[in-house]
Order: sequence, then C-alpha cells, then structure tokens
Amino acid sequence: MELSEREVELAESKLLRRFQLCREWAVLLLVGWMFCPQLVYGQEPVIELETTTVVSSRYPTVEEGGGGFSTTSINQEELGSAPQARLDDVIRSIVPGFSLFRRSSSATANPTTQGASLRNLGPNGAGRTLVLLDGVPQNDPFGGWVYWQRLPPGLLGNVTVVQGGGAGLFGNNALGGTIYLSRRNGHTVSASLMGGERETAEGVLLLSSAWGNWEVDAALQAQHTGGHPVVREDQRGPVDIDADSRSMLFESGVATTLESGVRVSVRASWFEEERGNGTPLTGNRSEALDLSLGIRGPEGEVQWEGLLYFQDRRFESTFSSVNEERTMEVPALDQYAVPAHSLGFSFTTTFVGGLPMAGAGRDESKLIVGVDGRWIEGETRERFRFDDGGFLNEREAGGMQSFFGVFAEQNWAMGEDVKVTLGGRADYWSVTDGRRVERVRSTGATFLDESFDDRDGVATNGRLGISWDALDRLTLRAAGYSGFRVPTLNELYRPFRVRNDVTGANDELEPEKLLGAEAGMEWRPVEEVKLGAVLFWNRLNDAVANVTVLEGPGTAPDGTMIPAGGVFRQRQNVESVTTRGLELSGQWQALDHLKMSLAYLFTNTELRDSSSQLDGRELAQAPAHVVTGAVAWRPHKQWEAVLQARYGSEQFEDDLNSITLESYVVWDAALNYQMTQQLSVGLVVENVFDRMVETGRSADGVVSIGAPRWVGLRMKWDW
Repeated sequence: MELSEREVELAESKLLRRFQLCREWAVLLLVGWMFCPQLVYGQEPVIELETTTVVSSRYPTVEEGGGGFSTTSINQEELGSAPQARLDDVIRSIVPGFSLFRRSSSATANPTTQGASLRNLGPNGAGRTLVLLDGVPQNDPFGGWVYWQRLPPGLLGNVTVVQGGGAGLFGNNALGGTIYLSRRNGHTVSASLMGGERETAEGVLLLSSAWGNWEVDAALQAQHTGGHPVVREDQRGPVDIDADSRSMLFESGVATTLESGVRVSVRASWFEEERGNGTPLTGNRSEALDLSLGIRGPEGEVQWEGLLYFQDRRFESTFSSVNEERTMEVPALDQYAVPAHSLGFSFTTTFVGGLPMAGAGRDESKLIVGVDGRWIEGETRERFRFDDGGFLNEREAGGMQSFFGVFAEQNWAMGEDVKVTLGGRADYWSVTDGRRVERVRSTGATFLDESFDDRDGVATNGRLGISWDALDRLTLRAAGYSGFRVPTLNELYRPFRVRNDVTGANDELEPEKLLGAEAGMEWRPVEEVKLGAVLFWNRLNDAVANVTVLEGPGTAPDGTMIPAGGVFRQRQNVESVTTRGLELSGQWQALDHLKMSLAYLFTNTELRDSSSQLDGRELAQAPAHVVTGAVAWRPHKQWEAVLQARYGSEQFEDDLNSITLESYVVWDAALNYQMTQQLSVGLVVENVFDRMVETGRSADGVVSIGAPRWVGLRMKWDW
C-alpha cells in the first residue's frame, strides 16, 4: 500500500475521531443535564451525601494500616493535586517499586504491556500484582494486564498499595502485591475538564443522589489525545506517526439498605478504547463490560458480605514489519478478535475478636474467613503469514481457566503496641479445553489441529505479619509470605510482536510460586519527620520469562518468518528469579505550608536456570535504582504548587542482558488555585525539561521513547 493512500486514510481517521470526541462530549453534557436539572435551572438545593464505604472487608483500611506489610495510601486530595493525568503515572510518582512492563505511560503503551509490577518482581505484560476496584479484579481475564484508562483518578477516593504479602486473602495474581482502589463518593455533583497540547482533552462527570434508602450514582469519562512519536527522532522514517488514543467510560450504580440492615448494590460499566501504536498499520481496540452485585449484612459482631461479578472483554490488535530505512511497512499479524469472559464470586464473613489469644483485645481483633472463585474463557483469532497482498493463514487458540479458593486470616491487637496477622488459603486451579487450530484462508483447509492436555492442581499459601510499636515514635515490623500465579490464557496461547521482535506463546507453562520475607521500621524522630526502611527478599520459582530462541533471519518454530535484525523469543519457565532489595522513605513537614518527601528503591535480581544461557543473568526491565521525590508548597490557602521528580537507572531490555536502556530523570509540576469553595483551576506540566526517556529498544536497534513535555490546564467543580 502506498504511503500517500495511508496519509489520506489517516486524515479521514482523524476527522472521524474528532467527530466521535464531539459526540462523547455531547453525551457527557446531556447526561449531566438529565441527572442534574437543578444545575441548569437552579430549582433544587444541593444535598451533601454522607460518605459511606462500600468495599470488601478484605480491604485494608487507612486506620488499620498494613500491619506487618508495606503499605502506601494515596488519598483523594493527593490524587486530585498530582500533576499526572493517569492513575499509573500518579502511583509511579509516589511508589518507586511500581511500574508497568516497560517505562511507558498507559497514555501510549500497548494495553498488553500494562500489567502492574511491584519491587521489580519479574515485570511482564501480565503483571504479578492484583488490582481491585471495590473488590472486583481489574486485571484482564485473558491477559492479566490492566486498562488504566478505565480508572481515572477523578473517579477514585483512595488508592492503597500493598507491596508483598503473597497470595494473602486474594490468591492468584496477588503474589507480588495488591493495589486496592475505592470509588469516590459523598458529592452530589463533581466534574473536571482538562485540555492541553497535542489535541489532548479529558472530561469526568460524577453524579449521585439519594431518595430515602435508595442511592443512585453515575460516572462518565471521555478522553482523547493526538499522542506523540514513539520512535527516537533520528531514527524515524515516513512510516512513523504519532501514537494516539481515545476512550470513553460510563458506569452507574444503585444501592439500597433494607429494613433488616442488609445493603444491596448493583453496578454496571462500559468502556471502549482505540489506540494507534505509532505506524499506520498498527493499533488496538478494546471493549469492556462489567456487571456486579454486592450484598452486605447488617453491622454487628458477625459481618458477612457477598460479591458476584461478570466481565466481558473484546480486544483487537494489529502488528507490522518495517524495513530498515523505515520507509515501508507490511502487515505481519492481525489479531482481529480476542474475546474473553469471566464470572467470579466471593463470600466473606468477619468475626469480631475471632480466635482468642492471651493479651489480645477482643474489640480490636477480627477473624476473616471466606471462599472465592473465578471462571475464565478466552481465545485469540488471528490472521498470519502475510504474502502477496494478503494473509495466507488463520489461527484460533484459547482455552478455559477455573479457580476456587478458601481462606482464613486472623488479626490480633495485642494491647496498643503489637499487631499480628496470620492467614492461609488453599486454591484449586485448572486449565482446560486448550486448543490451537490453523487453516489456509483461501480454501479453509485445516493443516494444524491440536488439543492440549487438561491440567489442574492445588496451591496452598500463607502469610504472617507482625507490627510492634517498640518506642513512642518507633514501629518495627516483619512479614513472611508465599504466593502463586497461574499463567494467563494470553501467555499460554497468544503470540505478539513489537516491530521485528516476535514473542511466541507456550501452552506448557507451569504456575509460578513465590516465597518472600521482609523486615522494616518507621521512625518519627520529631512530629514533623517520618522515616522508613524495608529490607525484602523474594524468590519466584518457575518464573515465566521471554526467552530468546532465534535471532533473525530465520523461521521460528511456529512458522513465523523472522527478518534480519529481528529476534524470536518464547515464554518459558525458568528455574527461579531472586530479588533482594532495600526501600527507604522520608517525609518532612518543614512548615505548615511546606511538605517534602523522598523515596528510594534498590533491587538486585538474579535468574537461575542451569539448562539455559540465562543462568546468572539479571532480570530484564528491572532497574537497580529508582528514586521519587516531591515538594508541595501552599503559600496561601487558595494556592498550591507541586513539584515531583523520578529517576530510574539503567536497565536491561532483553533476557540475555545484551541491550541496555539508558537512565532517566523526569520532572512534573502543577500549580493549583482554589477560586471558590466549589471551583479550582490548575496548570500542569509533565516532563518539565522535555527529557527523552528510552522505553524500549528492539534487537535491530530501534529505540522507543516516552512522552515529551506536555502542558495543560484543568478545572474542577464540586457541588
């Protein structure tokens, strides 16, 4: 296809996207008018709703803290004043152990690379961290990644990041940690608008009302960005264009409290997203439907609650091969449909006091017991082997996964000084109906028809955490834990491509198993200063890694043609990955209106696999040093200035440690002004000094980069 034709298509596509964006904003304004006519006509007074907490009792509360586990909480005010517009960027700026698979922000990163990682515990696209929103998993059922654009900070009331903790109360996928998100509530109407460079705009509208025992809320979010180039400037060619995106989210909930004290809530949400990945022939489209039903018993010494949820996902992705001069690209893989479905449940009962222990206060102790489960079905449907203007073959591959777990965890408060957490769980898992079918598109003839063996197993895990207020201003804590993760259907059955680097699936992957321990302290030498330190050790057995199999040119085992300079990798289990590290943190309230914070993460990683060339190498995508820092200055009650910085040291891009990404420093800033009690405005600048950040480097030397400087304005209303 000639580039001139593609340019015409791109122009038409941009016009279409602008029309769609206008449509979304019109819908947003219409919904606001329908729900809140009092804002237009001024006929009804504003009702301030009482703030309620509608989250699972398995959530850690801000008051409880993390016990013996490393916990960081980000409140609604911090979410609203941060310079960053996306939740993953906000967390990354505060928690140095947090990252996606690569350094890219979710603003332009391929969705399949947006799995969350904590403490460099083997970053990969699926992630080894569980993300929950009011108890419902946000990890994609097929691939484990997270659609961060579905979670705009304006919709949230609090974010709690627990690093470590193993399987804990949630089982599969929580082995590296858990990120708990809770929705914002308590306002009748809240709206925010943001706009800035590169055709970037976002709007969020929150609406809630109450009639007697009934509560209704709705949220609408629309976002668009023209994006930025993702290839280093000196390497770009005619095929390189901006990586853009647009998305829309609508969700609504109804809740009521019955005369018996039982609370029932129903929620539904719809999300759609389109992304361009930096060349005319590469892009993604995602759709997500979520439904949930929650029931909570009346408050008392025995508190029970149940949760049932359904998730439907649709994903499309296209890949291409680009010549060395970057003047021409041809299609390489068209994953035209990747459907997935998930049905999950949990039932939890909390007993005040729980199991008795000498010296433990009954009212401050509790026992949590319960069951949970999740069923997943998904597949990839794709066209491959492009030649003479079309794809020759078609592939379908997929299967089913089932999880069922039972768990119990006791929390004791031993007086005012000691808190102990002891828990365990057992999980049954299965992978069934695995298959791969390949056909010739022109004739429909099947030349490969494989059915994979069903597999299942039982994983038992536990954790112990102890927190001790040794002195008036000194708290010591320690924890040990284990966890597990069953490879996703994506890892088992779906290949992917980044330019000329291809990664193959592996239906024989075994579950990962984690053993970890940590010890830390928190010290307040004076009331205005808080210092923290944590030493941790993790060993991940049977870790899933992308292992180099073939360097191009050549033909991969699955028949994929690898061009010169390209590489074929396959997901494989390696014997173990060990991470050792140190976290340091400090906060200083220097003045009533001036607060400073600094956090540092050091990790040392080592792979062990006696049968491969990976033995003794470091983990890819795991920088040894990460530093985050922030200064918040409020010279007047109406003004606030926030300056943040983050540093990442060099890191290896590949499993063989032959490709290195350079270190980086990025500064972000925000200036916020509270015009009235309801209205605030702000100026935000991301990447203030316009530093180039290397986010990836292919085997043939093409360097991917992060976002350049971006300047924008935002407005927020709260009624």
